[in-house]
Amino acid sequence: IYFTFSRLDAVFVFSPTSTHAEIICDSLKEGKSVMVEKPTAESFTDIKTCYETAENYGTVLLTSFQRRFDPAFASLKATAQSGTLGDLQLLRLTSRDNPKPSYEFLSNTDQEGCNLISDMAIHDIDMLVWLTSCAAPKSVFVMTHIRDETLQKIGEPDAGVVALTFQDGLMATIDVFRECVYGYDIRTEMFGTKGMAMADNPRRSSYSVDYLQGSSSPPLHYSFPQRFEKAFELALAHFYSCLSGDVQPLITKEECLLVSKIIEKAVESYKTGKVVNF
Repeated sequence: IYFTFSRLDAVFVFSPTSTHAEIICDSLKEGKSVMVEKPTAESFTDIKTCYETAENYGTVLLTSFQRRFDPAFASLKATAQSGTLGDLQLLRLTSRDNPKPSYEFLSNTDQEGCNLISDMAIHDIDMLVWLTSCAAPKSVFVMTHIRDETLQKIGEPDAGVVALTFQDGLMATIDVFRECVYGYDIRTEMFGTKGMAMADNPRRSSYSVDYLQGSSSPPLHYSFPQRFEKAFELALAHFYSCLSGDVQPLITKEECLLVSKIIEKAVESYKTGKVVNF
């Protein structure tokens, strides 16, 4: 049913994660390049199969981690590569959602694992993989809490911290919250031996007021469609460039597999309450 039109060049996959692998592989085998909303597929094995299929059939597979296309995060990556900050000592990533997803969504997403990690922190884990040039962590430890009474009955955390260490001494923390009353709060900080860099939140406008009693500024963006509107546009433009052969996909097979592996280890830590080594 994906290939009704013979002139179709590409397939966009924005369906439930459980359907990704089948749709992607069927599309690639028909010679259709694919852009898929994160994650590529449900498991490490399925992700590997999807990318190997793309390789075997000479088609493009782009997993859309849209934050990579945001100008602020792209500048953060350029700074990480430049060595300006010296040796990186700490990465601190923050994701605080708004509005809180529906209880139906939260009760039906990744029921076997922890959707706070696999659905929400996945963006921060991808950013961590990107900023560290796909360096494998040494260990991971997860702490969570359930504040919402309905989620307590469902058994899904709405707040958590993921702490990771690396072989070179780098440490990273990811804090994720399902509800943030003051807006959509997404930030990343890199701290090194020679300085610090941050991708901070843009606001709804650049207008601000400073006066004797203090200052005021506009609120944060309401949610992800507003915050990452430009990033989504740039991700789509990048996919078109990949189709024409001008560039290679920014998000690679190796990066997606490492993101999946980190999620697996983080979920293991969540379930056992222990530090998990890689």
